[in-house]
Amino acid sequence: MTSDGGAFPPFPTSQLEIGDVVRYLTKLRNEGHRVYRDSSHNEVFYLQLNDSYRIRISVSGGRSQVQLHYLDNDVAFLNVSSLDGLEQAVGALVVRVPGMKWPFRPTAGRLSATTPATNYRTISELVGPSQVEAVFDPYLTNGSLEELRVILSFGAGAVGNGVRLLGSAETTTGSVPRFSKAGVDAWLCQLRISVRPA
Repeated sequence: MTSDGGAFPPFPTSQLEIGDVVRYLTKLRNEGHRVYRDSSHNEVFYLQLNDSYRIRISVSGGRSQVQLHYLDNDVAFLNVSSLDGLEQAVGALVVRVPGMKWPFRPTAGRLSATTPATNYRTISELVGPSQVEAVFDPYLTNGSLEELRVILSFGAGAVGNGVRLLGSAETTTGSVPRFSKAGVDAWLCQLRISVRPA
């Protein structure tokens, strides 16, 4: 045995490529998380956890640094060189945020009157890949159903077969009802959802 360590094989190297990071973040975005790319650095990404906390992921030279930011301050960081390491680092840093668990599904989003398309995407991200099984809204109208279809088109959500819709007499009565069986049937037909006879 030699004293220079020649008896040991070299440690296997791993490379974390930007494509690996993009695929991971795309999966998180499809699950409803808010993911952004830095406006001046294509290899820097942000995972917004809430209004105060975010994860910053930078990729360079086959490695990545994963940072937890509180407001604009770096709270903690981990260096990783594999996709598995990236996933573990994100999880380890997220659970340092008070009251937050990982993995989690977002349950709130911020809307703005000046960004209607972004609002649709935000709501769609909250739905995630789930199916809408029921809508209970006293102000539900035929037009609302179309808005729901547009919202879902911004993500992976869908309207489930057998969806239940409950409005109120305010929109279903009057000389021209704004929420009608004909409107619901047309909406379901457009979504290619078969209607079972009652």
